Amino acid sequence: MKKIAVIPNNPNQNDARLKLEQFKKYEGWGGGLGCIQKEGQLALLYISGNIQQYKYLVKIVNIDKKNKKFDLILISKFNDELSKKFNRKKLEELGLPKNGIIRYCLDKYPKILKYVSDELQKSNIIKEPWYKNKDILNDNNIYQYNNKNSEKENREKGIKPLNRILYGPPGTGKTYNIINRALAIIENKSLRELENEDREELKRRFDEYKEKGQIEFVTFHQSYGYEEFVEGIKAESDENGNLSYSVKDGIFKELSDKAKEYLKNYILIIDEINRGNISKIFGELITLIESSKRIGADEEIKVRLPYSNEEFGVPKNLYILGTMNTADRSIALLDTALRRRFEFIEMMPKPELLEGIEVDGIDIKNMLEIINKRIEYLYDRDHMIGHSYFMSLENNPTIEELTNIFKNKIIPLLQEYFYDDFEKIMMVLGEGFIDKKEIKPDIFDYQIDDYLDDEEKFIYEIKEKFDFSKFKK
Repeated sequence: MKKIAVIPNNPNQNDARLKLEQFKKYEGWGGGLGCIQKEGQLALLYISGNIQQYKYLVKIVNIDKKNKKFDLILISKFNDELSKKFNRKKLEELGLPKNGIIRYCLDKYPKILKYVSDELQKSNIIKEPWYKNKDILNDNNIYQYNNKNSEKENREKGIKPLNRILYGPPGTGKTYNIINRALAIIENKSLRELENEDREELKRRFDEYKEKGQIEFVTFHQSYGYEEFVEGIKAESDENGNLSYSVKDGIFKELSDKAKEYLKNYILIIDEINRGNISKIFGELITLIESSKRIGADEEIKVRLPYSNEEFGVPKNLYILGTMNTADRSIALLDTALRRRFEFIEMMPKPELLEGIEVDGIDIKNMLEIINKRIEYLYDRDHMIGHSYFMSLENNPTIEELTNIFKNKIIPLLQEYFYDDFEKIMMVLGEGFIDKKEIKPDIFDYQIDDYLDDEEKFIYEIKEKFDFSKFKK
């Protein structure tokens, strides 16, 4: 007979619920170890505290009895109706001891085992009653788990967190990377798996999900507001010029409603999230996007929207991915409410991705490293230059392409960074890119001493032909 373990969990001490839902994996503790016999064993996860219900069907993997630890993977979450049937009071009526933390295998209590098995079968969680000693679940219904993976890889394979922002200087691949992360969430894959796939194929699938409405993309700006994001009153005129007013859903509410209606994952991508007025755009919904406040969570919160007067909450299967350019605004200056509710992933330049690219004796990796060290010295690390500006050289390693990159991308960016202070730009690039010419007062036919001084004056011009010799090996 299959053994069913009961694993205690106190939300105030060792809350497994979010870990299970977001990672599909949970590292257990010693409270329930006494009833765990072998890997592959199924268990009910018990939530103690004020809830006192069984909320999850899980599978035991990777038991470490020496350190009193084990891993769980989530098989199924119980709905509210089913959870109420698995409360502690009901199981005590069927013979479970009242005293102490529940740490007993259910196979010791035939009545409880039969009750649990029957209720799960009625809810279509299992096909065969356990007490008839049948196979419980097909492997295809169990989330795959490789205990050889690192914790970081397991985090990436899971779909946590619900709210994430990629931030860093320009050209570090934030938008490029967001495509992979969106697909990882929708297709339940790891980033490592997707990195090995053809880029054009990934982009094709991403666009397909956008066409289906499973991914939405919006760019924040200074005038973007609550009405466009959540809901607002819009004026419309008919063919006779008569005006009418109606409440229209914004992109966030539209996507939330879709996510509530369908068990697949939806993604809202917010580009340049730091350029918007977060308080103005999110309003009262900034609290609702927290994982613990989403619909179905134990701290679920719903609000009544101001225009439609509808009750509204944010579903758990809506993920928010944002990008943030630190050259526009430092992360330290972000709205505090936003910082508390998002996980931030820093994306810095990766010169190593340019390894082996050489143009006319110039090591591109080494050149970028030198430039960024100078920028960091003169400014800060938030204004470095990303590697993606130079990736085109991989397929076209010519001096013409390199010149085009500097003329149309790098120098304009540095002009923006240093407010056209060409002395600093020359410190970053050297003298091979900017012409510096002294200008004297004798250019004036009519002179007034008040407007002239003895200091040297210079004019600066971007050279037609760049000299990259200082960056050569």
